[in-house]
Amino acid sequence: MKIKVDGCFLRPARIIAGIKGSFDVTYLEMCFGKDWEAFDKSVVFQTSSGTSVTALCEDGRVRIPDEVMMTHGKSSFAVVGRAGSARKTTLSGELYVLNTVDGEGRI
Repeated sequence: MKIKVDGCFLRPARIIAGIKGSFDVTYLEMCFGKDWEAFDKSVVFQTSSGTSVTALCEDGRVRIPDEVMMTHGKSSFAVVGRAGSARKTTLSGELYVLNTVDGEGRI
């Protein structure tokens, strides 16, 4: 999934992240505008249960945390940049984790 980060906007702002229970295989790819060049970047996720988790963005890639992928539903995310005392953030986007049955046949 490639997301363009331009100023405070995310495009697309709503994406399907994957299937519940898929861990260590789901990434967001970020393409940043020039205004983000000086910043160290991370992505803050708020899970469907309300927990906040932060993941580092390295070389334009962010692994979606297990906490986001363990339950189905809508989660939010935003990109945050830091450069010295400067802080920059985007509007929030939405990630959807789709439901499936687990290994025991339960939903």
